[in-house]
Amino acid sequence: MGSFESPTDIGFIGLGAMGFGMASDLQRRPQYTVMGFDIWQPSLDKFVTAGGRAGQSPRDVARTSQFLICMAATAQQLDSILFDNSAIYELPRDATVVICSTVPPTYYDTLPARIASIGRPDVAVVDAPVSGGTLRAANGTLTIFAAGSSNALDRATTLLHDMSERLYVISGGLGAASKVKMINQLLVGTHIAAASEAIALATKADLDTREVFDIIQCTSGSSWAWTNRVPHMLEEDWTPLSALNIFVKDMGIVVSTGRAAQFPLPIAALVEQLYISASAQGFGKEDDAGLVRLFLRGPGESAIRKSKSAPLCPAAIESLSRTVPKVAVIGLDKVGRNLAVAFAQSGFDIHVFDADEKRIQRLVASNSGVSIHRTPTTATQAAGILILRVSDKDHALDFLFGPPKLAAALAPDAVVLLSSTLSPSHVRMIEDRLAYAYPRIALLDCPVFHSGSSESDRISMMLYSGSHTAVSRAGGIFLAANRGFDNVRRVSGGVGSASTVKLIDQLSAGIHLVAAAEAMAFATHLGLDTSQLFELLRNAAAWSWMFESCVPKLLKGTHDPDSPLLALARDLGMVLDEAKGLMFWAPLTSGAHNLILSAMTRTGGSTSLLV
Repeated sequence: MGSFESPTDIGFIGLGAMGFGMASDLQRRPQYTVMGFDIWQPSLDKFVTAGGRAGQSPRDVARTSQFLICMAATAQQLDSILFDNSAIYELPRDATVVICSTVPPTYYDTLPARIASIGRPDVAVVDAPVSGGTLRAANGTLTIFAAGSSNALDRATTLLHDMSERLYVISGGLGAASKVKMINQLLVGTHIAAASEAIALATKADLDTREVFDIIQCTSGSSWAWTNRVPHMLEEDWTPLSALNIFVKDMGIVVSTGRAAQFPLPIAALVEQLYISASAQGFGKEDDAGLVRLFLRGPGESAIRKSKSAPLCPAAIESLSRTVPKVAVIGLDKVGRNLAVAFAQSGFDIHVFDADEKRIQRLVASNSGVSIHRTPTTATQAAGILILRVSDKDHALDFLFGPPKLAAALAPDAVVLLSSTLSPSHVRMIEDRLAYAYPRIALLDCPVFHSGSSESDRISMMLYSGSHTAVSRAGGIFLAANRGFDNVRRVSGGVGSASTVKLIDQLSAGIHLVAAAEAMAFATHLGLDTSQLFELLRNAAAWSWMFESCVPKLLKGTHDPDSPLLALARDLGMVLDEAKGLMFWAPLTSGAHNLILSAMTRTGGSTSLLV
């Protein structure tokens, strides 16, 4: 449908936080004249002040509306507008009703027949739920999912384009767009809850939350919700750009639809209860980022921890020592091999050991110029830097203190870079053991992250935390890492802090993976085109790194040998152990952990993606 040739009469019912912005934006456009109605008089008065016209009732608004836009809060309110107040009956001939409310998809199952039964089969209906919040509503930059008959969509396309920045037409007829919005809300609501749990844990662990926010944006724990909502949490600004009660309603729609369809939604059901609990504590009318307060309720704990100091950036290490006579790398898994190659290419004298001959051969094939040893002791002898890649704290303790007793083989004033993913409390325990037995040897907590591309082996981020003395001794390593990796960051707070940030990344990634699997399985059950759905949601508020990275494999049914399930099961277990030690409530982490373990049990221990 082309542009309207003369001002088109729009009726807009529902002038709440979103509806007011949408109606006001349309009113500012010369091609539309807008008459609004809301049962709350202050909203109606505000709309008149903004230049709109006020209707006296839904019937009054409907009489002159070529398009009637409904932005009611619930399906019950929508029913009251359309039928109890007879707005449908009063519409001009061939008018179009555009339902932007988020309602259960089942609402549309009988709607056309109900409209026809009162003698108005000429009225077209477009299922057009919106997403984006109050600011985007006021700017006409919403995301709109639209579905309906071809006739209805032809009539409304120009109007919908004017109301949105992104308009997605969903195949499947009335109700299909509401199904997509429901899946979107399942993911966004879960991601906000995951961000709340993560930031609260960072506060409980005495981390600098601004550092955590900045780092996680670049890792597998990132999401649109993280980038959009966490700044509100850090500022403790609960101005309702998107009220928490919206997710009480929307997660309720998700869970009730699943219940009616006899489809299990364990993560969505848990998230719904979190929003209900937060609303019951008085947070419902404030911004949904305020959900974080649910995790911080307790004696003396109600505020997000603020920044404590500026982190030492890699560039600031330029003045520190770069001369390292020898660097040993013990453990040549993918990460260890990449570290050895990267540092060798930067000119370091690299000596390596691994008991697995296949790993040795892979390194030999890379022609990296490293020196390969048959024992860990000879590789480590007189080394100034020891990079240790181990599977758990027991292996770390064995290498350092029991045969082969690598700590004793190191040069005086050496530094151990513990680059495995270990429990922060275990990293601190290892530091204490070193300080007692070898007081001149320093430890740096130094976890690493894989790159954002699942096809690439490159490590994109290295975190490190520890004393200034230890960082000074290893300065050259971090200079090389800064040139070789996408991002190298010092985490303030001492040994254990970097590992805590890594676990917070895994907390987010694990919850996001389970939510993605649950959402796409539910979409399949509802008959949605999951390929189309993936393309829509990866560009919407439902986006997360795990969604974009893992869902294509899930849809293809491929089994990835490098799947994150096994690592996530281990790491989420660490998160839960740390949370227990801090007396921190981590319900989403617990739920995701159990679902991942359940999936692995059903597949005989397979590490393939959830299916």
